[in-house]
Amino acid sequence: MKKNILTILLSVYCIFQCYCYANAQSTDTFLKDSFVANGDTLRYRIMYPKDFNSDKKYPFLLFLHGAGERGRDNEKQLNNGADSLLRQASEQYHAIVIAPQCPPNEYWAKVRRVETPNERYIISLTFFPDGKPIQPMVNLMQLVENFAKEKYIDKKQMHIGGLSMGGIGTYEFLIRKPDIFASAFVICGATNLITLKRNINKKMPIWIFHGTDDNVISVDYGRQISSELKTQNKSVKYTEYPKTGHNSWDSAFKEKELLPWLFSFKK
Repeated sequence: MKKNILTILLSVYCIFQCYCYANAQSTDTFLKDSFVANGDTLRYRIMYPKDFNSDKKYPFLLFLHGAGERGRDNEKQLNNGADSLLRQASEQYHAIVIAPQCPPNEYWAKVRRVETPNERYIISLTFFPDGKPIQPMVNLMQLVENFAKEKYIDKKQMHIGGLSMGGIGTYEFLIRKPDIFASAFVICGATNLITLKRNINKKMPIWIFHGTDDNVISVDYGRQISSELKTQNKSVKYTEYPKTGHNSWDSAFKEKELLPWLFSFKK
């Protein structure tokens, strides 16, 4: 009887260990690293394709997280998309995936957020596009430029995307460095439309996503930006999710055509 109980306990323990290991593996394949410039540190996670060979060339994907994933733990930036979009990009498209983490209370772009709880949209955004970029963006641009120098990066297949604050950061990067990326996606993001139109690469394919009921970043941003960019570029796509609030990334990540579309473009 004791043998049977011991066998059962061991079996349960083994199953539990396998479960924990499988869940740990979901993010463990994203290696931790950091980039230091001018005494400032930008933490990031990186996932290399299976059987990575530095003598070969690989696509590159930069993913920018939202405000809720800021910090210094170098982990939270994988909370949204790590086990879906980013992993698929590495496994199916053999991309090198970088997911940096913005420091606490910082932003990817120079923007002022004002909460207005008595109005329809609780966040009012004011952009300051002129002048030098803020430090997290400076570090981010230097990080990407350093990777672009590596012989194993396919310079013609570098891509970028982000959600919410990361969507704002994606636009900011495309404004600051319009000629690096082959394509981009932006989920519930925003930017200064005039600055974007003036500086963005007019041939840049962008897929924009937004929820109709977004009470953090108004859907008007998605509508206006996509409408204006479409007049200059037929490669701009816009997808709007009815009755969806700020979390439109879950729906965007389920779009089966997103990654095939993203990686279909080359510079």
